[in-house]
Amino acid sequence: WLSYSGLMFPEKDYIDGCMIDITSRYEMEQVMKENDAFHRTLFNNSYSIILIIDAQTGEILTANPTAVAFYGYSMDVLKTMTIDQLAMISRAELPKLLARATEAGSIEYCQHRTFSGELKDIESRWRLVYINGQKMILVINNDITERKRWEKTLCESEQRLADIFDFLPDPTLVIDKEGKVLAWNRAIEDMTGVPASEMLGKGDYEYAIPFYGVRQPILIDLVFANNPEVEKTYSFIQRDKEAIVAETPTPCVKGQRRFLWGKATPLYNSQGEVVGAIESIRDVTQRREYEEALQESYNRLEKILEGIVEALVATAEKRDPYTAVHQRRVARLAIGIAKAMGLPEQQLQNIQIAASLHDIGKIYIPAEILSKPGELTEIERMMVESHPQAGFDIVKSIPFTEPIASILMQHHERIDGSGYPQGLKGEEILLEAKIIAVADVVEAMSSHRPYRPAFGVDKALNEIVKNRGCLYEP
Repeated sequence: WLSYSGLMFPEKDYIDGCMIDITSRYEMEQVMKENDAFHRTLFNNSYSIILIIDAQTGEILTANPTAVAFYGYSMDVLKTMTIDQLAMISRAELPKLLARATEAGSIEYCQHRTFSGELKDIESRWRLVYINGQKMILVINNDITERKRWEKTLCESEQRLADIFDFLPDPTLVIDKEGKVLAWNRAIEDMTGVPASEMLGKGDYEYAIPFYGVRQPILIDLVFANNPEVEKTYSFIQRDKEAIVAETPTPCVKGQRRFLWGKATPLYNSQGEVVGAIESIRDVTQRREYEEALQESYNRLEKILEGIVEALVATAEKRDPYTAVHQRRVARLAIGIAKAMGLPEQQLQNIQIAASLHDIGKIYIPAEILSKPGELTEIERMMVESHPQAGFDIVKSIPFTEPIASILMQHHERIDGSGYPQGLKGEEILLEAKIIAVADVVEAMSSHRPYRPAFGVDKALNEIVKNRGCLYEP
């Protein structure tokens, strides 16, 4: 591209001229035109709301189609307005906003009103620009109404969670992975007397001091790593998947020794990574005191019942020395059988008591019948066979926790139904009664009686083997 210029000299009859290469200038102009077209395209097609306003007055000089659609005004109407008629700002504030819009720019937040009267939350970026040498302000607006709504919802949700946490009935604390306290609710304030303002942000096991008087790892720290030495300090500790439940006495909660129950679990972020831990605590001191008192009461009751059993055995011994000795021997033999069967401790105790009293009903039978050397009459036999019922009647009013009276009633029942007094069969008979029945037969046959000599252990065992599965539990 060339530019030609020339001068005419009439007297010389020729033209003196020169040519200049303007290729670079032409290309620059073309680039500028292309850039202008490019920027115009961006301006017209941007999703952002763009206004260009006068840097001195705030008058709207032009707007992009997005702005026209957003505000609901025509371009002609917008050009008659100033920015403060759209933005919820006072006319007095406008000069300050215009002044802040330097070449570095400023970011402003306020609400804008549309033609329909709807208020929108807007984030505005104001920047001083030069167009054709004239100072103007480029205002790029983004509608953040939805974002603000979600921010408000999130803020309200977080506040609700904070309120819920703060008003949890159980004392609760939260720490991060570095051991710094993130939350300390109102209940734990009441328990320890330490306000949240003094605990939040503290680390180095500060949260242990209100409970133990010293800095040391506690239950919540076991969420991050196992520590056998810490676990030993708890009277009870159990892991249930990720949760850890424990109970321990603490020496100085408000200067008092308390029993505390705690449950600690990890806290995760949205990526599933452990970012902290939370522990809830309950003061179970009163419950432990009740349990200890109840155990003491139970122990006293057991001693009372043991005394009652001994008194009844002693009564039988006074009435009939042979019966008393027989009961004690049957008890030892029955316990031996029960242990060989692997029965639990509670059943062993039941058998011990029931076997020691199984013939207590014989105190109602005349001594001459119990020691009669000859054959009993039908009436005498019926009187002897009434002793299980009599024993039941004697014992039933004693508040044993297990059916001791029923065991006494059934110790002469046989699994084929031939026993007495109820003629029970098989599974209708309590296991404890079946064991005492075998021990009773073996002891009676192998021991001496006033009305007959002992048959011996061999005959007694033969009786059991012969009637195994018929009369006696296999």
